[in-house]
Amino acid sequence: MPISDLQVVASPTSGLSEISGIMTNNSHRTSGDVFVTFALFDPVGTQLGVALANTKGLEPGQSWRMRALSPYPNVARVKVIDVKVY
Repeated sequence: MPISDLQVVASPTSGLSEISGIMTNNSHRTSGDVFVTFALFDPVGTQLGVALANTKGLEPGQSWRMRALSPYPNVARVKVIDVKVY
């Protein structure tokens, strides 16, 4: 399942970083559980930790607006490090 529009923004309510993106089910069957793990990096490239987004039941052709809240306020870059679809 491809991921597009991956970005990091400051949450207006908490001030923490929020990761968002769009995943599209381009298969011919409805998914079970979907888990996406993101690595979080600060402005100098040090990995701060990870964040997780999950959903289930994405139908064929359906898109999902992923959101994951980071416990860190200074996330400058994210990288998808794992995608599991059951």
